[in-house]
Amino acid sequence: MEVQVLLVYVAFFVSLVLGLMIIPSIVVIANKKRLMDTIDERKEHTTPTPRLGGISFFPIALITFCFLLGLRFFWGYYFSSDYSTDLVQQFMFIATALATIFMLGIADDLVGVGYVYKFAIQLICAALLVAAGVRITDLGGLFAIAEIPKWVSIPLTIILVVFIINAYNLIDGINGLCSGLSILTLTSFAFWFVSVGNLIYAMLIMSFVGVIFAFFYFNAVGKKMSIFMGDTGSLTIGLLISFISFKFIALTNSSPFYAHFYCPIAVVLGLIFIPVFDAMRVFVSRLRRGKHPFEADRTHIHHKLLDVGFTHIQSTFVLLILQMFFALFNLVLSQYFMLNINIVVGLDVFIILSLLFFLNRTINKGIKLINKRCQEKKGL
Repeated sequence: MEVQVLLVYVAFFVSLVLGLMIIPSIVVIANKKRLMDTIDERKEHTTPTPRLGGISFFPIALITFCFLLGLRFFWGYYFSSDYSTDLVQQFMFIATALATIFMLGIADDLVGVGYVYKFAIQLICAALLVAAGVRITDLGGLFAIAEIPKWVSIPLTIILVVFIINAYNLIDGINGLCSGLSILTLTSFAFWFVSVGNLIYAMLIMSFVGVIFAFFYFNAVGKKMSIFMGDTGSLTIGLLISFISFKFIALTNSSPFYAHFYCPIAVVLGLIFIPVFDAMRVFVSRLRRGKHPFEADRTHIHHKLLDVGFTHIQSTFVLLILQMFFALFNLVLSQYFMLNINIVVGLDVFIILSLLFFLNRTINKGIKLINKRCQEKKGL
């Protein structure tokens, strides 16, 4: 195996080992300092649980990536002169954005941050991605729109980045869900980057996947060392996935070397469909009921699975399987059958709405049955 490809896999294992070593220490410190997630009627956990698992993501990934990138240079694997300047400039902006949202997440987890301030920081981070040259320039026929001018592309990219960040923040409601979805999405992108020889991005992705996988173990399986990622983790994940998604779209649209997908936007939508659709649906539902779009409630799809009777881990794996289905479904329909992206997205929405209709109907039947039994007991 080529050394540069080997470094991609090494990035995963180094990050994983560091995560397995450091996250238990975070749990111990959080328990001693009483840095716990609060318990209320909306939360699913019944015991105080540390919420600072996400503070391990960015530092461990940064250490892993920089160390292995240094090894790559040490062994003589340099970038071409035409490529190095753009890459360094891009990674400086990306590192700045990730560090900024990492600090925002820590502040929010420790003392709480208002929505206005959070949005302001998220807008700055999204603008940094644009400054790095990552933006949407072509919608691939979505809503009958193809190429878009720069003056539309820049604000549209910023809006989409902020939306994706918040989508992953909102989907973090049950054990293992946000981390599991992000592992699935990021690993898929990493394998694609390896397949086309763009190993720097693959190494960056796997530096994050390793520590997120370690967190998934403690969050979804661990009992003594159970921990939540908090906003630090979910915001970092959302920003990273935004960057990788838009970079994937840009590369497949701009260079014949990367043109492996008939409609890259459909592929990306398949990989992030669950959190994005759920966030959009919840926002619309809350606005229709006259509530603030960020007012917490129990209307997310994972709450519905819990209400039907699934456990946390069962609900997580149901949604992971569903996300894998959408990823393969969109890939096959857009790449091999070359269906119009609007048809593909329409089918995605129809499938998820059908599932939600079934869940709502099952929940309503359960509520009616409980009410009927309560009335019968009162009659007795």
